[in-house]
Amino acid sequence: MLYNTKLAAVAMSLLASQQVVAKPIESRGSMWEYNHWPNAEIPYILTGLPHDLSENIRGAMRMWEAQTCVRFVPYTNQPAWAEFRKWDQGCFSQQMGAPSSGATIVNLDSPNFWDRLTFSKVCNTPGTAGHEIGHLIGLAHEQQRPDRDQYVRVLTNRIDPNFLDQFDILPWIDTSLPFDYNSIMMYSNTAFSKNNKPTIESLTNQEINPYDTATQGDYAAVNKAYNCPAWLTNPIPECRKGAIPANTDFSSYDFIIDDTTFNQAKAGGYTHIAVHQHCNSNAPNMDTDNWGFTPVAGAGPNARYKVTTDRCKKTHDRHAAKYEIALCRGDWTEACDMMCGYRSVCPTAADGTDQESKAVDLVDDAAWVCHAL
Repeated sequence: MLYNTKLAAVAMSLLASQQVVAKPIESRGSMWEYNHWPNAEIPYILTGLPHDLSENIRGAMRMWEAQTCVRFVPYTNQPAWAEFRKWDQGCFSQQMGAPSSGATIVNLDSPNFWDRLTFSKVCNTPGTAGHEIGHLIGLAHEQQRPDRDQYVRVLTNRIDPNFLDQFDILPWIDTSLPFDYNSIMMYSNTAFSKNNKPTIESLTNQEINPYDTATQGDYAAVNKAYNCPAWLTNPIPECRKGAIPANTDFSSYDFIIDDTTFNQAKAGGYTHIAVHQHCNSNAPNMDTDNWGFTPVAGAGPNARYKVTTDRCKKTHDRHAAKYEIALCRGDWTEACDMMCGYRSVCPTAADGTDQESKAVDLVDDAAWVCHAL
Protein backbone atom coordinates (compact mmCIF):
# COMPACT_ATOMS: atom_id res chain seq x y z
CA MET A 1 0.00 0.00 0.00
CA LEU A 2 1.20 3.51 -0.74
CA TYR A 3 0.76 5.99 2.08
CA ASN A 4 -1.29 9.17 1.40
CA THR A 5 -1.87 8.32 -2.25
CA LYS A 6 -4.29 11.17 -3.01
CA LEU A 7 -1.87 13.88 -1.91
CA ALA A 8 0.94 12.17 -3.79
CA ALA A 9 -1.25 11.96 -6.89
CA VAL A 10 -2.04 15.68 -6.81
CA ALA A 11 1.62 16.64 -6.38
CA MET A 12 2.80 14.27 -9.08
CA SER A 13 0.10 15.37 -11.52
CA LEU A 14 1.11 19.02 -11.13
CA LEU A 15 4.78 18.22 -11.70
CA ALA A 16 3.97 15.86 -14.56
CA SER A 17 2.05 18.61 -16.36
CA GLN A 18 5.16 20.78 -16.18
CA GLN A 19 7.91 18.28 -16.91
CA VAL A 20 7.07 14.65 -17.66
CA VAL A 21 4.81 15.25 -20.66
CA ALA A 22 7.79 16.59 -22.57
CA LYS A 23 9.42 13.16 -22.37
CA PRO A 24 7.99 10.33 -24.51
CA ILE A 25 6.21 7.74 -22.40
CA GLU A 26 8.21 4.95 -24.04
CA SER A 27 11.42 6.24 -22.45
CA ARG A 28 9.99 6.92 -19.02
CA GLY A 29 9.67 3.39 -17.77
CA SER A 30 6.82 2.37 -15.49
CA MET A 31 7.67 4.82 -12.75
CA TRP A 32 7.80 8.53 -12.24
CA GLU A 33 10.88 9.70 -14.11
CA TYR A 34 11.90 12.30 -11.55
CA ASN A 35 11.75 10.01 -8.52
CA HIS A 36 14.47 7.55 -9.48
CA TRP A 37 17.19 6.83 -6.93
CA PRO A 38 20.53 8.19 -8.17
CA ASN A 39 22.69 5.45 -9.69
CA ALA A 40 19.90 2.96 -8.79
CA GLU A 41 21.35 2.87 -5.26
CA ILE A 42 19.05 2.99 -2.22
CA PRO A 43 20.68 3.82 1.12
CA TYR A 44 18.71 2.42 4.04
CA ILE A 45 18.47 2.27 7.83
CA LEU A 46 17.27 -1.03 9.28
CA THR A 47 17.68 -1.06 13.06
CA GLY A 48 15.61 -1.92 16.11
CA LEU A 49 13.28 -4.33 14.31
CA PRO A 50 12.45 -7.93 15.30
CA HIS A 51 14.85 -10.43 13.77
CA ASP A 52 12.24 -12.20 11.63
CA LEU A 53 10.98 -8.89 10.21
CA SER A 54 14.54 -7.70 9.48
CA GLU A 55 15.31 -10.95 7.67
CA ASN A 56 12.08 -10.65 5.69
CA ILE A 57 13.11 -7.15 4.58
CA ARG A 58 16.64 -8.26 3.68
CA GLY A 59 15.21 -11.16 1.70
CA ALA A 60 13.00 -8.76 -0.25
CA MET A 61 16.00 -6.54 -0.97
CA ARG A 62 17.92 -9.53 -2.32
CA MET A 63 14.93 -10.48 -4.47
CA TRP A 64 14.88 -7.08 -6.18
CA GLU A 65 18.67 -7.06 -6.54
CA ALA A 66 18.75 -10.50 -8.18
CA GLN A 67 17.40 -9.44 -11.59
CA THR A 68 17.67 -5.64 -11.62
CA CYS A 69 20.46 -3.09 -11.23
CA VAL A 70 18.89 -1.61 -8.07
CA ARG A 71 21.18 -2.00 -5.05
CA PHE A 72 20.56 -1.47 -1.34
CA VAL A 73 23.43 -0.08 0.72
CA PRO A 74 23.61 0.89 4.40
CA TYR A 75 23.03 4.60 4.97
CA THR A 76 26.11 6.69 5.72
CA ASN A 77 25.70 10.35 4.77
CA GLN A 78 23.68 10.25 1.54
CA PRO A 79 21.18 13.11 1.05
CA ALA A 80 18.18 10.76 0.69
CA TRP A 81 17.56 7.38 2.26
CA ALA A 82 14.94 4.82 3.32
CA GLU A 83 14.08 4.06 6.93
CA PHE A 84 12.30 0.83 7.81
CA ARG A 85 9.94 1.13 10.77
CA LYS A 86 7.45 -0.92 12.77
CA TRP A 87 4.73 1.56 13.68
CA ASP A 88 1.11 0.67 14.44
CA GLN A 89 -0.03 2.45 11.28
CA GLY A 90 -0.26 -0.16 8.53
CA CYS A 91 1.97 -1.44 5.75
CA PHE A 92 3.14 1.40 3.55
CA SER A 93 5.90 3.26 1.79
CA GLN A 94 5.53 7.02 2.16
CA GLN A 95 6.07 7.64 -1.53
CA MET A 96 7.07 6.08 -4.83
CA GLY A 97 10.78 6.39 -5.40
CA ALA A 98 13.35 8.67 -3.84
CA PRO A 99 12.70 11.90 -1.97
CA SER A 100 14.74 14.93 -2.97
CA SER A 101 16.33 14.75 0.47
CA GLY A 102 15.77 13.16 3.87
CA ALA A 103 14.07 9.89 4.73
CA THR A 104 11.28 7.90 3.14
CA ILE A 105 9.60 5.74 5.78
CA VAL A 106 8.72 2.16 4.87
CA ASN A 107 6.46 0.78 7.58
CA LEU A 108 5.80 -2.93 8.08
CA ASP A 109 3.50 -3.37 11.04
CA SER A 110 -0.25 -3.08 11.55
CA PRO A 111 -1.32 -4.56 14.88
CA ASN A 112 -4.81 -3.81 16.15
CA PHE A 113 -6.46 -5.19 19.29
CA TRP A 114 -7.42 -8.48 17.64
CA ASP A 115 -3.98 -8.91 16.11
CA ARG A 116 -2.38 -8.59 19.52
CA LEU A 117 -4.70 -11.22 20.98
CA THR A 118 -3.92 -13.64 18.15
CA PHE A 119 -0.20 -12.73 17.84
CA SER A 120 -0.78 -11.90 14.18
CA LYS A 121 2.08 -10.46 12.11
CA VAL A 122 0.01 -8.48 9.66
CA CYS A 123 2.83 -6.92 7.61
CA ASN A 124 5.43 -9.62 8.21
CA THR A 125 4.05 -11.94 5.54
CA PRO A 126 5.56 -13.24 2.30
CA GLY A 127 5.37 -10.61 -0.38
CA THR A 128 4.49 -7.61 1.80
CA ALA A 129 8.08 -6.40 2.22
CA GLY A 130 8.70 -6.98 -1.49
CA HIS A 131 5.56 -4.99 -2.37
CA GLU A 132 6.46 -2.00 -0.18
CA ILE A 133 10.05 -2.03 -1.41
CA GLY A 134 8.60 -2.03 -4.93
CA HIS A 135 7.00 1.31 -4.04
CA LEU A 136 10.30 2.48 -2.57
CA ILE A 137 12.03 1.67 -5.87
CA GLY A 138 9.31 3.60 -7.68
CA LEU A 139 6.59 1.17 -8.75
CA ALA A 140 2.89 1.97 -8.47
CA HIS A 141 0.06 -0.49 -7.96
CA GLU A 142 -0.81 -2.50 -11.03
CA GLN A 143 -4.54 -1.84 -10.51
CA GLN A 144 -3.84 1.91 -10.70
CA ARG A 145 -2.56 1.87 -14.29
CA PRO A 146 -4.49 4.21 -16.61
CA ASP A 147 -5.40 1.26 -18.85
CA ARG A 148 -6.55 -1.00 -16.00
CA ASP A 149 -10.24 -0.85 -17.04
CA GLN A 150 -9.33 -2.89 -20.12
CA TYR A 151 -8.19 -5.74 -17.87
CA VAL A 152 -10.03 -5.53 -14.55
CA ARG A 153 -13.23 -4.09 -13.13
CA VAL A 154 -12.90 -2.24 -9.80
CA LEU A 155 -16.07 -2.58 -7.72
CA THR A 156 -15.88 0.61 -5.69
CA ASN A 157 -19.18 -0.02 -3.88
CA ARG A 158 -17.56 -2.99 -2.12
CA ILE A 159 -14.39 -1.21 -1.04
CA ASP A 160 -13.85 0.22 2.44
CA PRO A 161 -14.20 3.99 1.84
CA ASN A 162 -11.00 4.63 3.82
CA PHE A 163 -9.02 2.84 1.12
CA LEU A 164 -10.67 3.95 -2.10
CA ASP A 165 -7.60 6.01 -2.96
CA GLN A 166 -5.64 2.76 -3.37
CA PHE A 167 -7.69 2.16 -6.54
CA ASP A 168 -7.42 5.65 -8.04
CA ILE A 169 -6.06 5.67 -11.60
CA LEU A 170 -2.64 7.33 -11.78
CA PRO A 171 -2.35 8.85 -15.27
CA TRP A 172 1.46 9.06 -15.42
CA ILE A 173 2.06 5.30 -15.16
CA ASP A 174 3.59 3.79 -18.29
CA THR A 175 1.48 1.16 -20.03
CA SER A 176 4.01 0.00 -22.64
CA LEU A 177 4.60 -3.20 -20.66
CA PRO A 178 1.78 -5.78 -20.47
CA PHE A 179 -0.71 -5.66 -17.60
CA ASP A 180 0.46 -8.20 -15.02
CA TYR A 181 -2.25 -10.05 -13.08
CA ASN A 182 0.46 -11.76 -11.02
CA SER A 183 2.53 -8.67 -10.22
CA ILE A 184 3.74 -8.31 -6.65
CA MET A 185 2.32 -4.77 -7.00
CA MET A 186 -1.19 -6.07 -7.84
CA TYR A 187 -3.88 -6.24 -5.14
CA SER A 188 -5.75 -9.47 -4.48
CA ASN A 189 -9.31 -9.68 -5.75
CA THR A 190 -10.78 -9.08 -2.27
CA ALA A 191 -8.44 -6.26 -1.21
CA PHE A 192 -10.06 -3.85 1.29
CA SER A 193 -13.43 -5.49 0.86
CA LYS A 194 -16.24 -4.41 3.22
CA ASN A 195 -17.85 -7.86 3.11
CA ASN A 196 -15.12 -10.23 1.83
CA LYS A 197 -16.66 -10.12 -1.63
CA PRO A 198 -14.41 -9.40 -4.64
CA THR A 199 -13.38 -5.78 -5.07
CA ILE A 200 -11.54 -6.45 -8.36
CA GLU A 201 -12.72 -8.75 -11.15
CA SER A 202 -10.76 -9.89 -14.19
CA LEU A 203 -12.18 -8.91 -17.58
CA THR A 204 -10.13 -11.55 -19.38
CA ASN A 205 -9.48 -15.26 -18.99
CA GLN A 206 -6.53 -14.52 -16.71
CA GLU A 207 -7.02 -14.93 -12.98
CA ILE A 208 -6.03 -12.19 -10.53
CA ASN A 209 -3.34 -13.97 -8.55
CA PRO A 210 -0.62 -11.67 -7.14
CA TYR A 211 2.64 -13.45 -6.40
CA ASP A 212 4.64 -13.25 -3.18
CA THR A 213 7.73 -12.60 -5.30
CA ALA A 214 8.43 -10.21 -8.13
CA THR A 215 7.41 -11.45 -11.58
CA GLN A 216 9.42 -11.08 -14.76
CA GLY A 217 7.06 -8.21 -15.58
CA ASP A 218 7.96 -6.48 -12.31
CA TYR A 219 11.66 -6.88 -13.01
CA ALA A 220 11.16 -5.64 -16.57
CA ALA A 221 9.41 -2.50 -15.31
CA VAL A 222 12.28 -1.66 -12.94
CA ASN A 223 14.96 -2.44 -15.51
CA LYS A 224 13.22 -0.34 -18.14
CA ALA A 225 12.79 2.63 -15.82
CA TYR A 226 16.37 2.56 -14.52
CA ASN A 227 17.88 1.64 -17.91
CA CYS A 228 19.66 -1.31 -16.32
CA PRO A 229 22.50 -2.99 -18.26
CA ALA A 230 21.28 -6.20 -19.87
CA TRP A 231 23.86 -8.39 -18.12
CA LEU A 232 22.33 -7.49 -14.74
CA THR A 233 18.81 -8.48 -15.78
CA ASN A 234 19.17 -12.13 -16.81
CA PRO A 235 16.70 -14.39 -14.98
CA ILE A 236 17.84 -17.12 -12.62
CA PRO A 237 16.17 -20.38 -13.72
CA GLU A 238 14.96 -22.94 -11.21
CA CYS A 239 17.70 -25.22 -12.48
CA ARG A 240 20.74 -24.07 -14.42
CA LYS A 241 21.51 -26.55 -17.20
CA GLY A 242 25.12 -27.62 -17.62
CA ALA A 243 26.93 -30.18 -19.78
CA ILE A 244 28.27 -33.44 -18.45
CA PRO A 245 32.03 -33.01 -18.97
CA ALA A 246 34.17 -35.37 -20.99
CA ASN A 247 36.48 -35.69 -17.98
CA THR A 248 34.09 -36.43 -15.14
CA ASP A 249 36.81 -36.09 -12.50
CA PHE A 250 36.19 -32.33 -12.34
CA SER A 251 33.40 -29.78 -12.45
CA SER A 252 33.83 -26.28 -13.85
CA TYR A 253 31.70 -23.22 -13.09
CA ASP A 254 31.86 -20.15 -15.33
CA PHE A 255 30.13 -17.05 -13.89
CA ILE A 256 30.21 -13.27 -13.39
CA ILE A 257 29.81 -10.97 -10.39
CA ASP A 258 28.37 -7.46 -10.24
CA ASP A 259 30.23 -4.29 -9.26
CA THR A 260 28.70 -4.22 -5.77
CA THR A 261 30.05 -7.69 -5.04
CA PHE A 262 33.47 -6.72 -6.38
CA ASN A 263 33.49 -3.56 -4.25
CA GLN A 264 32.41 -5.57 -1.20
CA ALA A 265 35.35 -7.91 -1.80
CA LYS A 266 37.84 -5.06 -2.06
CA ALA A 267 36.49 -3.18 0.97
CA GLY A 268 36.31 -6.32 3.11
CA GLY A 269 39.76 -7.66 2.35
CA TYR A 270 38.45 -10.61 0.35
CA THR A 271 41.15 -11.83 -2.02
CA HIS A 272 39.50 -14.93 -3.50
CA ILE A 273 36.19 -16.12 -4.84
CA ALA A 274 35.25 -19.71 -4.10
CA VAL A 275 32.85 -22.08 -5.78
CA HIS A 276 31.13 -24.34 -3.28
CA GLN A 277 29.63 -27.37 -5.04
CA HIS A 278 27.01 -29.33 -3.13
CA CYS A 279 26.68 -33.03 -3.87
CA ASN A 280 23.35 -34.65 -3.09
CA SER A 281 23.21 -38.31 -2.16
CA ASN A 282 20.38 -40.74 -2.68
CA ALA A 283 21.30 -42.18 0.73
CA PRO A 284 20.43 -40.31 3.94
CA ASN A 285 23.10 -38.16 5.63
CA MET A 286 25.64 -38.78 2.86
CA ASP A 287 25.64 -35.38 1.11
CA THR A 288 29.13 -33.91 0.57
CA ASP A 289 30.68 -30.82 -0.98
CA ASN A 290 33.72 -29.62 -2.92
CA TRP A 291 35.51 -26.29 -3.09
CA GLY A 292 37.51 -24.40 -5.71
CA PHE A 293 39.17 -20.96 -5.56
CA THR A 294 40.30 -18.15 -7.84
CA PRO A 295 41.61 -14.61 -7.11
CA VAL A 296 39.20 -11.66 -7.14
CA ALA A 297 39.92 -9.94 -10.45
CA GLY A 298 37.02 -7.79 -11.62
CA ALA A 299 33.30 -7.53 -12.30
CA GLY A 300 30.96 -7.74 -15.24
CA PRO A 301 30.84 -9.73 -18.48
CA ASN A 302 34.42 -8.79 -19.39
CA ALA A 303 35.77 -10.29 -16.17
CA ARG A 304 34.33 -13.78 -16.15
CA TYR A 305 35.47 -16.30 -13.55
CA LYS A 306 35.97 -19.99 -14.20
CA VAL A 307 36.54 -22.18 -11.17
CA THR A 308 37.19 -25.91 -11.10
CA THR A 309 36.24 -28.29 -8.31
CA ASP A 310 36.71 -32.02 -7.82
CA ARG A 311 33.84 -34.30 -8.79
CA CYS A 312 31.40 -35.57 -6.20
CA LYS A 313 32.59 -38.63 -4.30
CA LYS A 314 31.96 -41.98 -5.98
CA THR A 315 29.84 -43.80 -3.42
CA HIS A 316 26.24 -43.43 -2.23
CA ASP A 317 24.96 -42.20 -5.60
CA ARG A 318 26.25 -38.69 -5.04
CA HIS A 319 25.68 -36.13 -7.79
CA ALA A 320 26.24 -32.41 -8.39
CA ALA A 321 23.00 -30.67 -7.42
CA LYS A 322 23.74 -27.02 -6.69
CA TYR A 323 26.50 -24.48 -6.30
CA GLU A 324 27.18 -21.14 -4.70
CA ILE A 325 29.97 -18.64 -4.72
CA ALA A 326 31.63 -17.27 -1.61
CA LEU A 327 33.98 -14.37 -0.86
CA CYS A 328 37.14 -15.48 0.94
CA ARG A 329 40.19 -13.92 2.57
CA GLY A 330 42.39 -16.66 1.18
CA ASP A 331 42.24 -19.83 -0.89
CA TRP A 332 41.04 -22.20 1.82
CA THR A 333 37.56 -23.05 3.10
CA GLU A 334 37.90 -21.46 6.56
CA ALA A 335 38.74 -18.10 4.93
CA CYS A 336 35.27 -17.88 3.35
CA ASP A 337 32.74 -16.01 5.49
CA MET A 338 30.58 -14.29 2.86
CA MET A 339 28.34 -17.00 1.46
CA CYS A 340 26.13 -16.01 -1.44
CA GLY A 341 23.32 -18.58 -1.59
CA TYR A 342 22.84 -21.69 -3.69
CA ARG A 343 21.69 -22.04 -7.30
CA SER A 344 20.45 -25.40 -8.53
CA VAL A 345 22.19 -27.15 -11.41
CA CYS A 346 20.96 -29.94 -13.65
CA PRO A 347 23.58 -31.72 -15.76
CA THR A 348 22.40 -32.42 -19.30
CA ALA A 349 23.42 -35.38 -21.41
CA ALA A 350 24.25 -35.12 -25.12
CA ASP A 351 20.65 -36.00 -26.03
CA GLY A 352 19.39 -33.03 -23.99
CA THR A 353 17.95 -35.03 -21.12
CA ASP A 354 18.66 -34.17 -17.49
CA GLN A 355 20.98 -36.64 -15.82
CA GLU A 356 22.48 -37.16 -12.39
CA SER A 357 26.22 -36.64 -12.73
CA LYS A 358 29.16 -36.40 -10.36
CA ALA A 359 30.51 -33.46 -12.37
CA VAL A 360 29.14 -30.65 -14.52
CA ASP A 361 30.46 -27.94 -16.83
CA LEU A 362 28.23 -24.94 -16.27
CA VAL A 363 28.10 -21.43 -17.74
CA ASP A 364 25.94 -19.07 -15.66
CA ASP A 365 24.81 -15.85 -17.36
CA ALA A 366 22.97 -14.38 -14.33
CA ALA A 367 25.30 -12.11 -12.38
CA TRP A 368 25.99 -13.00 -8.76
CA VAL A 369 25.07 -10.23 -6.32
CA CYS A 370 26.67 -10.80 -2.93
CA HIS A 371 27.16 -8.10 -0.32
CA ALA A 372 26.31 -7.34 3.28
CA LEU A 373 22.78 -6.06 3.91
